[in-house]
Amino acid sequence: MKRNLFTSFMLALCLGLSALILTACGKTDYDMSGVAFNDITKDYTESTVILTENDLEGTLPEGVEVSFEYFSDEERTQTIIAKDAGIYYVTAKFTGDNKHNAIQDKYATLTINKVNFSNVTFDIAGTYTDSTNNKVTVVAKSEDENNVYFEYDAKQFRLSIQNESISSDAITREIGYYKSLNDDKTNVLESSKTTNNVVEKYGDVLYIKVKYQDKNHNPISIIKRISIEKITKEINTYEDLIQMNKDIYEIPSAASRNAFRYLLKQDIDLGGEVWNTISPVFGKDYFCSEFDGNGHTISNFKITNDSTKYTLTLADNSTVTVDAQNTTDQCIHFGFFGYVAAANIHDLTLDNITVNIDMDEMSKTASAKYCYYGTLMARGESDVSAYGIKDNASTILKDCNVNNVNATIVASKAYIGGVIGCDHNANTETKIYSRENLNTNNVSITVKKGTAFNDRLSVGGIVAETQSGDVTLYKNCTVTNGIVKVYAYQNDDNTNESSYGSKPVSVGTILGWNRGGARDVKIENCSGNLTMDVYVKNASQLQYNGLYGANSAELSTDEFSTASNIINKYYLGVLVQE
Repeated sequence: MKRNLFTSFMLALCLGLSALILTACGKTDYDMSGVAFNDITKDYTESTVILTENDLEGTLPEGVEVSFEYFSDEERTQTIIAKDAGIYYVTAKFTGDNKHNAIQDKYATLTINKVNFSNVTFDIAGTYTDSTNNKVTVVAKSEDENNVYFEYDAKQFRLSIQNESISSDAITREIGYYKSLNDDKTNVLESSKTTNNVVEKYGDVLYIKVKYQDKNHNPISIIKRISIEKITKEINTYEDLIQMNKDIYEIPSAASRNAFRYLLKQDIDLGGEVWNTISPVFGKDYFCSEFDGNGHTISNFKITNDSTKYTLTLADNSTVTVDAQNTTDQCIHFGFFGYVAAANIHDLTLDNITVNIDMDEMSKTASAKYCYYGTLMARGESDVSAYGIKDNASTILKDCNVNNVNATIVASKAYIGGVIGCDHNANTETKIYSRENLNTNNVSITVKKGTAFNDRLSVGGIVAETQSGDVTLYKNCTVTNGIVKVYAYQNDDNTNESSYGSKPVSVGTILGWNRGGARDVKIENCSGNLTMDVYVKNASQLQYNGLYGANSAELSTDEFSTASNIINKYYLGVLVQE
């Protein structure tokens, strides 16, 4: 059946109106084509991570909002709060109005990275038992953030850490103690790890390595050097020098005194006073500390018989009499320092010193005293093993000068040196005792034999005698404008005294006598000029070999050591020019 034109028009109109009505009444999709949710990486903070619209790429259509859900598993079955470092599976959920179709979720991962610990600090503490048996804890002092120390006080410090800048229970720490660093000093040497966490003696060193780690931070290891250092006492005045002497009697423990460092802070002029030799008595109350001259000078003092006999008033108003003259010991020690053991004396100059010592009367006693004189040190002793001093340490002398000395000494048995009287070292066959960069300038020494007793005289521009022990090395030592006069037979008024006998007189520019028993003495890169007037009974009495006077053991000199001397030798009134 054919439709007429009107009928066809009306049918088309009805169909179009139906489509229009259907479209007007249905929902449409939001245009999300410009919006993306990509994987996100953030650094850990203490705050919970909350993603926002800003974490999407693109701009949400108007009326659309987003919220996020965090899951611990990729299947997104277990929701979680995003706080700690790790990987989270995130669903972005979008909501719009009811005129639009629902928006499909988007998925991404959130990675929270571990971060570095910041400003991690801690203190090293040491716990010891005091005299009343109580536990006392002190914090180590700091040279810098990686080097800490305790001042030595004859205590055993058991180490621990305290005052940490981080204290979270979630943080784990590993603490290890080590004896050494690796070769490039960047880490500890693992093979040196020790279970011992104690330091107690001067010179003790341990390294602590503390490793911190937790789930939110990259591991960090902090290494600190822990040591026992000397107790510094500053020297600013003459009175401070006297107190250094008093310390020997106020602090009788040699192990405690060995940890003192006396630091000379300025030049000191002693005003012509008679200096009380520190430790003049043999084998007792010796000086065993460090004296750091710090490049300064002590000047203008005298050394006389009174230098070895004096009284000190101590802090508690008690007194101690120091008397090397009235003992049964045969040795008296004259000098700035007398009897020295396990000490370290360096960077010091002594200047303008007058010496007048007369031991003639003391030589008439039964003990017939030996005179040990060294402007800086009368006698260096190293056998200190019985006094609690670490490793039986040797005395060190380095970078010291002795200038402008006028010395007159009367003695029947004497060891007299411009710097050192006698080096008496231990006999371990393992050590080298170094005497380095010791120098004299304008040192004049006149020695006269006493009337009661006759024995060897030894005189050296640097050291009078070496006696027994290990290798002793004299290196880079100089004698400038030195003068030695020895009246072993003829008096200085040109009268002869045959009773003086004919014992040896040993004179050397550097060393007077290398005594039997000394394992090895080395003279390296030393030089000097010395004018000698020596009065002896017979020609063979004088022992002189340039750098040294006599050698009764092992002695060697190198090609750089030289002596340029003028020797006037007199015997029986006859001058023999050499």
